[in-house]
Amino acid sequence: MTLAIVQGAGSGIAEGIAISMQATPYDYLRVARPLEQGEEVVVASNLAWRLVRDARTRFWYPRLTRHPDARILAIANALLEQRHWTMSLQALACKAAVYKSLDPEAGSLGYFDHEQIKLSYLSTTLMSVTESGSPSCGGAHPNNHFDPFTLDLLHGGYLDFSRLIKGYSHGSEVREYSPQLVRFIRKAVTSRREPRDDDDCTDMLPDFMALMFEAPGKLGFVVSRIGHARSVCLGRGVSLSFGKLKSILKPEATRYLFPLDR
Repeated sequence: MTLAIVQGAGSGIAEGIAISMQATPYDYLRVARPLEQGEEVVVASNLAWRLVRDARTRFWYPRLTRHPDARILAIANALLEQRHWTMSLQALACKAAVYKSLDPEAGSLGYFDHEQIKLSYLSTTLMSVTESGSPSCGGAHPNNHFDPFTLDLLHGGYLDFSRLIKGYSHGSEVREYSPQLVRFIRKAVTSRREPRDDDDCTDMLPDFMALMFEAPGKLGFVVSRIGHARSVCLGRGVSLSFGKLKSILKPEATRYLFPLDR
């Protein structure tokens, strides 16, 4: 997954390096601090989450508070914490830029305080979160983005959608879709009940596409990772209930989409 990057000010952390006392002690000490705690949202007796935030950067980010597997809970929260910390460092870098930049946005939080972080789906097996907004700390234009990611709460780590969906594969940056999957997506788009309009962006699927789960039980095929000129299309797409996905699902998908009580 790509992380949102503030134009003109980055986190200062090389890609692939975890923020820790061992690897990045200065940055770790800047962000490893007590957080404001939002109200716990209880999904089930063994599943819950809450929003937390650094009072300095002012945007909320989710954490799991309950899960039937303590190991999975710890793995998920470590990934969420890293993403939260990275964004906080970017915001703080823009704040500190006031000492070396004449850009009018230097000294601000780079609009990270307007970032929208949404938990769109949570079960004992899947957690989908979306980072979206328009951070900027100088440069030609803001980083308009809509970046969903899904955590695998069965195995730990980020979800590999190829476990669930036929004809889906991806490397570190490139995603590939079989002709059958492309036809399925395009048929889903043309079968929507909503009328198409002049600003319809679904023609950009699946070339600029991300997958995300949505409550109460849907898979969204949405526009993501697109250039600034078409950023109005970010987040647009089509969502299908789990029941309408049968023709593209692998057998293992049942464990994720229809989990038994754990």
